Amino acid sequence: MPWAMRSGLEPIKKVAGTIKDHLWEILNAVVLEVSNGSAEGLNSRIKMIKVRSRGFREPVKFSV
Repeated sequence: MPWAMRSGLEPIKKVAGTIKDHLWEILNAVVLEVSNGSAEGLNSRIKMIKVRSRGFREPVKFSV
């Protein structure tokens, strides 16, 4: 990891810094075998509803 931080390439330094900042979270996810699959599934359903609902307009309001 230190070689990446000493690298002259900014994208490599950015990735190394992100991994360093989140190392314990990454290790916990690997060891505990947790997944965010259910959250991603829910997110995709919400996106699908948003896509299908495009084109609807506000109802016309008639004044009496």
